[in-house]
Amino acid sequence: IDNRKEANKVAQKRNNKSSLTKQRVKVIAAHHFHPAVVQELVVSGVIQFKDYLDESFVKKAGLLETGQYTAADMFKEKIDGKKVYTPVPSYKRALDDYKHAATHFQLMDVIKGCRDSIYGHSFKKRNEDDVAMPVDKMPRRSMENKEDLQRTVCILAEKVEKMHLRNKQQSKQLQEEMERNHNAAIEDYVQGRQFGLNRLNISSDKYHENNKNVARIYFKLEDTEKGSKLSSWDVTKQFLKDMFDVDHEEQTIETIQDQNGRAKRLTKFETCLIALIFFQNGYEQDFIATIFGCKRHLVGKCIKAWAPHFREVGEHMARLHLTKEFLDKTYPQSYVDLDFSSPVASIVDGTDVLVHTVRTDRYVNVLLASNKVHASAVRGITWSTPMGLVHEFTDPLFSRSSEKAIVRLWTGHGRFRDIPVGYLISGDKGFDGTTGYYPNYNPVIHPAFLTGGNGAQFTEEQI
Repeated sequence: IDNRKEANKVAQKRNNKSSLTKQRVKVIAAHHFHPAVVQELVVSGVIQFKDYLDESFVKKAGLLETGQYTAADMFKEKIDGKKVYTPVPSYKRALDDYKHAATHFQLMDVIKGCRDSIYGHSFKKRNEDDVAMPVDKMPRRSMENKEDLQRTVCILAEKVEKMHLRNKQQSKQLQEEMERNHNAAIEDYVQGRQFGLNRLNISSDKYHENNKNVARIYFKLEDTEKGSKLSSWDVTKQFLKDMFDVDHEEQTIETIQDQNGRAKRLTKFETCLIALIFFQNGYEQDFIATIFGCKRHLVGKCIKAWAPHFREVGEHMARLHLTKEFLDKTYPQSYVDLDFSSPVASIVDGTDVLVHTVRTDRYVNVLLASNKVHASAVRGITWSTPMGLVHEFTDPLFSRSSEKAIVRLWTGHGRFRDIPVGYLISGDKGFDGTTGYYPNYNPVIHPAFLTGGNGAQFTEEQI
């Protein structure tokens, strides 16, 4: 004999029995009754319980003629020699439903009687003169009463189960509420002045309101207009919204970790902040990872994903079309005082940026060798107006390329036609002789800085 199969059979019988028992439980709503029946049942504004309706009432109300009641609604047994009908309307198995509902009503009376009685003794009402009756002297219950009590216990067990489920749900809600209150207290502390930078407070408005210098140090975006009330954090949020269509998301403990304390996925706003911090400061990826509580390779993925977008935004912001009206309006007084022969339109300058030394390719290793920083680097050139606005820049090129060669390359593809004729280009002596590279042949001047010693860019003889 396979005990497992036998056990499954027994369990299946129990499940079938319990499901049938649940299906037999019926509740009769008020709309099940015919209006004439309801009027008969209501006495002094209260619905009275009746086990049956007399045949005379059913005929008088016309329920038989209209077909509301049929022979299927009539009890088989006569009461006091009269035919009686069920109070519920005529529909299939109406009589069975009424019997179940009536039995449930009677069992509820039994339950009420048990509650009002002395536990374990008799079913008489409690009062001060009650004398407990020993259990062995109590009258024996009949089989009919025994079945009622068994069914009563089933009803009570079902109600206890519902109460247990409701208590479990309320306990869970209470625990979640306590956790929310506890998390709120932690968030208030983390977002205060006393706490260092982390994933929870780096995107918090409250934290940046209490620590106004953090955004200026890490994001380096601010409104330089005199008297501006915008903080660096306000400018940073608006910059990310306008340039990348990324909305600010306030973080909470529930949004950065799950119930088991495991970190959740970074939001789009957080990944954009990671890229912004890296491009603005050049911090090590390990350092940025410690702020956001993630691994270094995830920081690298964020930077790699956002780099093309930052490049596109940078091109839109730093490759601008110049007009004569704009140059004249923004021309600084300090340049006017220098009394140049013509206004200066742009200042050209070259910069070498350090890169990792390539040792696997000899040709690349040589091309990256810089005579400025004396290490492997890439070279780029920028053009900016006298007010400090960058209006053109080159892509990073091998540092062995001379500045003159880069200018010749960059001006040979239709650029710089917007610089007015006659306006000057200012640059150091590395850009000497590049006037002919500009479409409008703008003269390139080289201001002399006589600082003395080895710091002087020009000697008196050169001037």
